Amino acid sequence: PTSIAFANIAGVNPLVGIWSSVILGLVMSIGGASPGLISGAAGVVAVPLAPLIAQYGVAYMAPAVMLAAILAIICVFTKLSRAVSLVSDNVMKGFLNGLGCLLIKSQLAIFIALKGSVALPSAVGIAAVSAFVTLALPAIFTG
Repeated sequence: PTSIAFANIAGVNPLVGIWSSVILGLVMSIGGASPGLISGAAGVVAVPLAPLIAQYGVAYMAPAVMLAAILAIICVFTKLSRAVSLVSDNVMKGFLNGLGCLLIKSQLAIFIALKGSVALPSAVGIAAVSAFVTLALPAIFTG
């Protein structure tokens, strides 16, 4: 679901998000990722890609992602990746909150487009069940 949402934010076909998550998972498993590593579509990639795709089109997405991957590999081998620890918790929380707002905005636009549609009641039902599972079940089972 997040790969589809991030593909939405980036302005590409949702299949691009799904396949990119599959390919990233395969590459990470071949590269020897640790069991605690979560790899998949990330907002840190979708947010800068959205304006790039809007201005230049989808053709520039693959080279931009490859360049980012090369820079990430260089940072790992030169130990520059340790610089991330210098970013304060407040900055990280702010980035994640902004990303959450972007996700809500993109999903809300799709939800509002269902107004007057036959699919609206089922979409509301799915949203209600998701909210219940996310909010109520942990409170019930943790005391």
